[in-house]
Amino acid sequence: MGDIMEPGSYLQSLTVIFVILGFLILVLLGIKRYGVRFGLSSLKQHRELTIEAHLSLGPKRDVCVVRYKDKKFLLGATDSGITLLAVVDESSTDNKVAANKSTQTTLTS
Repeated sequence: MGDIMEPGSYLQSLTVIFVILGFLILVLLGIKRYGVRFGLSSLKQHRELTIEAHLSLGPKRDVCVVRYKDKKFLLGATDSGITLLAVVDESSTDNKVAANKSTQTTLTS
């Protein structure tokens, strides 16, 4: 009878397993939600495309700074399209702005 577990011990083992799994799930959800407050921002998903700044200039008129990899793009957005205003290369040492004066790239919908 040493090899066979009693029905009560099966139930007790399953209960312990579910309690431990529930605790681990709660800990993971807590880290996901409150991790930034405790300096665990590295757990956040790394995104290559981010909006760093946004300024509304009026109804349906905005200026945004968008980062993609090591470059920042200054974009103007209206209801008729999106215009590339300038590009900043973060990898260069002097961070010169490459203004797009002669040919502005406009994306329309």
